[in-house]
Amino acid sequence: ITVNDTIPKNVRQVDFLLSIVKLFNLYIYESPTDKNLLYIKPYVDFYSTDPSNAVDWTYKLNRSKATTVEPMSELTAKIYDFKFKSDTDYYNDLYRKRYGKGYGDYIFDSLYEFAQQTQSLELIFSATPLVGYSGEEKVFPTIFKIVGGIEEVTDSNIRIMQTKKVTGVASWDILDDTTVLDSLTTYGYAGHLDDPDAPANDLNFGAPEELFFILAGGDLSANQFNLYWSSYMAEITDKDSKLLTGTFRLKPSDIYTLDFSKFIHLDGNIYRLNK
Repeated sequence: ITVNDTIPKNVRQVDFLLSIVKLFNLYIYESPTDKNLLYIKPYVDFYSTDPSNAVDWTYKLNRSKATTVEPMSELTAKIYDFKFKSDTDYYNDLYRKRYGKGYGDYIFDSLYEFAQQTQSLELIFSATPLVGYSGEEKVFPTIFKIVGGIEEVTDSNIRIMQTKKVTGVASWDILDDTTVLDSLTTYGYAGHLDDPDAPANDLNFGAPEELFFILAGGDLSANQFNLYWSSYMAEITDKDSKLLTGTFRLKPSDIYTLDFSKFIHLDGNIYRLNK
């Protein structure tokens, strides 16, 4: 597809791609043999868990030069705010007024007392609250204002949703005035949940404090923070997490086969190659 033809005006392709990368904590890296081929993997799938793939650099470290070990190398803030871009449609505004944060946002407290600042990871997308109306089985993504008690169309920021054809609902009619054009027991759904009745995946960073529809079942814990960010945050906030900087003697064969996804063994410790 031609990406530039499929995204809204005034949205740059690089910003669109970067928000996808942020949402799923993706790593993008080049093919070693094709400069035009890029591989994309989530952080949780990038690193090899096969011990036989690890590389031992114990005897490649130049011990005559200074080696530094810094604790909590990637930890730069106490509070990490994973959030969608704020928007002013009715339910987004209502949720923010009630809970002081955006719908679908997640706040991670590292408990690191030596850094008080907050670091934000914000997407260009806004969250889209789902609403279920009384007497109807269908669940809708909502983007509107309420003026004088009436729902009205409003401009909005770009959104990201999952789609599904939902089956088995009570028969409903498509009308032209009073003429029934068709009766259906399915409907086209879009929303942050993969299934509005029994979700197994949620595009939100965190489970909402409040749902605006009745959830029949499913799992709200399978959100993007838990799936793609929690292990990374646990690692960089671990008291034993360290960054080692040293000088190593790498042979041409080491450089040719260099793979950031493989663990590095050094003096009985395991490291990820950072730079």
